[in-house]
Amino acid sequence: MVAFILLTYDKLKELFSRLKMKTTDTNEQMEERARVEAEIAEQRANDEVTFNFVTREYILGYRGNELPVFQKLRGLPNALVKRTIHITRALCGEYAALEEYCIVSHRTLELAVEQALHAASLHEPS
Repeated sequence: MVAFILLTYDKLKELFSRLKMKTTDTNEQMEERARVEAEIAEQRANDEVTFNFVTREYILGYRGNELPVFQKLRGLPNALVKRTIHITRALCGEYAALEEYCIVSHRTLELAVEQALHAASLHEPS
């Protein structure tokens, strides 16, 4: 089982825009950005997205109070693994049967709580 941090295409694009505004890129950075943007475009065309998953082994072996931020995890051996997910197949639940992925979405949880509170308010006596 692995967990992951989700960045949507729009959030990635926003992140790159902010980074572009803050620095003057070297040729190497411009080439890297072009490579990443091409990869993102290809994934969008194929209805796919690649995520960095935190490995189960890393989580179970971690002894701190909070997991390190992504930038630190990237530099640690065996902490992350890249996987490409097909969006339509994920939405249809095909990955759930694999019992290989554990997905945590705080946004979804917040939305579910908001919806539950709204539904409860509709049923309150006047």
